[in-house]
Amino acid sequence: VLDHVRAAMAGVRAEVGGRFYLYAGGAAMPTVTLDEDDLRGDLVVIPRRSMRDRINGVRAVISSPDANWQPADVPALRPTVILLDEDAGEELYGDMRLSFVTSTRQAQRLMKIERERNRRQLAVEFPSKLTAMRLMAYDGVFISNARFEWSGKQFRVVRWELAEDGGVNLGLQEDDADVYSWDSSEELSSSTPQGTVLPDPSTISAPATVTVTTPTTPAYTSLAFQWAAVSSIWFDGYDVEHKVDADPDWVSKGRLFTLAEVVDAVAPHDF
Repeated sequence: VLDHVRAAMAGVRAEVGGRFYLYAGGAAMPTVTLDEDDLRGDLVVIPRRSMRDRINGVRAVISSPDANWQPADVPALRPTVILLDEDAGEELYGDMRLSFVTSTRQAQRLMKIERERNRRQLAVEFPSKLTAMRLMAYDGVFISNARFEWSGKQFRVVRWELAEDGGVNLGLQEDDADVYSWDSSEELSSSTPQGTVLPDPSTISAPATVTVTTPTTPAYTSLAFQWAAVSSIWFDGYDVEHKVDADPDWVSKGRLFTLAEVVDAVAPHDF
């Protein structure tokens, strides 16, 4: 359940000191800056994700009120021309199952955050001194480094661990406020076909345009009934009953399947 809640708000779960913290998807303004003076070892930079871990488009399903609250697709976030150029023309889709989301607009915003997070590909292994004790998992942090020409570059702490030699090892992921930005003009039309919705088996239309035909001769003992066919995949047949107007009980003709049936009667003028 916690994973479904997390997915519904682009959140992240972190466990720190035996406590669980749940962060909603949003920009974090760092209050801590680390630089060369905080290093106790070599800075390791991973500039790009592997193609296996990279996405440039996102597909998602939500619990749609228009589909009887069943899983339904939302318009896919398709790769842009720029992203396709960066990925050698290959479409790389990520899939999201948003079980606690019922709004197409919300789903599209979550899909954009998912892609933008993934496209911030720069990762850093930062072996810090104990000055990083001020930080905890998923905090924002500024990194300044003359060699890489970073001056207050923004990252998130995605891994935090005490080192055996008395320092703190940080795993950092590139981050900025644009990851979480949203404008209504970015919303795609939700008029794309949803999943198939079966008709309600508890509702079947009654036969329409029922007509009664009698023989032309005065002495007749039967009536012919005809009606328009009932259109339903749940239809099983017609139950026809008749009675003389003064009688309290109906007489069943049983289950009929054709559109024209003859009902025998003794006094048809009393029907």
